[in-house]
Amino acid sequence: MATADQLEAYSTELYEALRARKTIVPLSTRSPELTIDDAYKISLGFLQKRLADGEKVVGKKIGVTSKPVQEAISGYFRDPSGTSKKVGSDLAGRGVPVLIAGAKATGATPLPTIEALPEIAPLLLVQSAYRLIATLSVRRGFDPDHPAHLRKVTETM
Repeated sequence: MATADQLEAYSTELYEALRARKTIVPLSTRSPELTIDDAYKISLGFLQKRLADGEKVVGKKIGVTSKPVQEAISGYFRDPSGTSKKVGSDLAGRGVPVLIAGAKATGATPLPTIEALPEIAPLLLVQSAYRLIATLSVRRGFDPDHPAHLRKVTETM
């Protein structure tokens, strides 16, 4: 477990790398003793620096590395039939906007998908989400081909 000073140094390093648009060696590679709790604390320090710099939180995500989240959703992922429908319906019933691909759920908005063999269906479901993300970013005035703060070039081999 890292000390408070180490956690602060890591969150500062991540923040400075973001602002300088530079990559760094992963913290887990350099410091394999870091725990999940350390990672959450570093992430929180990183977020606080971004908020202090004027950025705003515009969305939330659920991380499944959290024990309480794992316990809350454990029943959903053990049953491959109807899982998406149950999760989507439960969340939509709580007022959460839900987009769903490859299934129907009460109160959820279905994404367009293509019928396919079960072996490749997951790839097509993911592609459905990518199309949504690209369209949404353009409608919000962003350029998905040139995202802010990303200066990375990759080559497919």
